[in-house]
Amino acid sequence: MTLLRTKGVQRPSMISGGLDGGRVTRSADAMTLSPVRRVRSLLLASIAVLPLAAVLCAALPAGSANAQVSGDTLFGEGQTDPNAQMLLEADELVYDQANNAVAAVGNVQIAYDGYTLVAERVTYNRNSGRVLASGAVEIVEPSGNRIFAEEIDITDNFQDGFVSALRVETPENTRFLAESAERRDGEIAVFNNGVYTACEPCKEDPSKPPAWQIRAKRVIVNTQTKTVEYENASFELFGRPIAYVEYFSHADPTIKRKSGFVEPDVGFDDKTGFRAGLSYFWALAPSYDLTLGGKYYANQGFLGHAEWRQRTELGEYSIRFAGIDQQDPAAFKDTKLPAGSLIDENNTTRYAVMTTGKFHINPRWKFGWSALYQSDGNFARTYDQRGFSNREITNEIYLTGLNGKNYFDLRAQKFLIQDNTEDQLDINDPTRVDPSLTPGKHDLRQDQQAKALPV
Repeated sequence: MTLLRTKGVQRPSMISGGLDGGRVTRSADAMTLSPVRRVRSLLLASIAVLPLAAVLCAALPAGSANAQVSGDTLFGEGQTDPNAQMLLEADELVYDQANNAVAAVGNVQIAYDGYTLVAERVTYNRNSGRVLASGAVEIVEPSGNRIFAEEIDITDNFQDGFVSALRVETPENTRFLAESAERRDGEIAVFNNGVYTACEPCKEDPSKPPAWQIRAKRVIVNTQTKTVEYENASFELFGRPIAYVEYFSHADPTIKRKSGFVEPDVGFDDKTGFRAGLSYFWALAPSYDLTLGGKYYANQGFLGHAEWRQRTELGEYSIRFAGIDQQDPAAFKDTKLPAGSLIDENNTTRYAVMTTGKFHINPRWKFGWSALYQSDGNFARTYDQRGFSNREITNEIYLTGLNGKNYFDLRAQKFLIQDNTEDQLDINDPTRVDPSLTPGKHDLRQDQQAKALPV
């Protein structure tokens, strides 16, 4: 059943029956029921056409977890329930008999199977077989993606179409913009002057450029070959281009394992400065892969890293290495502490080896480990090594078993405290206690001792 609501009055209209109530305008004396029966086709076309979150695959590099949809849904029919109830709300439903077209006009809202479309006008032309949504078009998908456009024009078979002034926002705060987008032959989608970023807008001034963004003259998504191509692309930091690439491509994110660049990492820290990083993923085989990459820190130089991952019949393991030759260790100095008090300022060559593993020996027994070895006591925390950047780290190897009500757990553990302090200060050190702060009061050194960090 399709529900038609006009001027605030909601009346049911069976697809195979007549139209009862609501405001309907016609441009000729005769009016047939066929255009009313086509309303459902119009709505299906509008809703199925408009799930455009697939544009994100044109901007997300391979391996990104944010890309949950493929280019197949771009302008194409999404996975909708044909039995779902559909609601159309508009000021007018207009049938133009002379041009064989039907349109919903004025404050149009269409809800169908979790999708919502808002526009000023939605028109279906039976002669040309085209669907046109115009006027501040906005689509909300069940996934939470929000798509904005000035106009969407597409054929009713979803093979060809055009979108102007496109903007996509996702729940993960990724954003994609393009001056226009078009689909050709049902396989290729082209985005003109596209921009992608995963940075949130500045709260004080949303018009400011984001911390980083990728801009390309054309982004081409091929749903047949499952590839995304960039032409005349540039990588920008705070609105300033820092690298140009005439052409590069990567796999559509629906391809779960294919070699290519992964999403860049950009950020800022007071001690290390601005950073920009990029990695390349090699899918060497279905069961193992290798990732190589690096980050450049404005104050400290280049940090290289590598990760090997492998699955076996019993489980999986990974080994990761990261290292840097710091250019300016003195940048970590704390003026409130004596010189040489901090680990970060006393080391030039720094590195870490990190590994994890988990294996199911049989249905009852499990074996695994998690370990960090580093050149000093704070490298993994300072350079935010994934999974090992917490202040408290537990190196362990374990064997567990479970059978009925019986449970076995054997572990060897070593506890690490990642802290920038080179050595624990003696509690009698004058920097620990200042009697002038509490004249005539008790000595606070016992409290200070309780707060002293273990070596």
